[in-house]
Amino acid sequence: MARQDSEGIVIHPNLPELYRKKVGKLQQALQYEATRPQVVETIRSLVDRIEILPGEARGRCEVTIVGALAQILAFAQKTTATSTGVAVHVSGLRHR
Repeated sequence: MARQDSEGIVIHPNLPELYRKKVGKLQQALQYEATRPQVVETIRSLVDRIEILPGEARGRCEVTIVGALAQILAFAQKTTATSTGVAVHVSGLRHR
């Protein structure tokens, strides 16, 4: 059964599998020097910006991804997007 998001758009039930296959192809393409620049550019085009702020604990940081990649991740996590943009927070990363 197709899932409907918060804006009323019906999402095809095979969408997660489609993205899984596409990510697999990107991972494979990253392994080859000839295709790597194109793959990196494709991935970069999905990110508007990355914000890195100090975390609450020493040596930790908070990372926020803003852009289409964040929308994909938010959808995969079944969260809702705001009209001002989408951000996905990654907590607890250690700075090395």
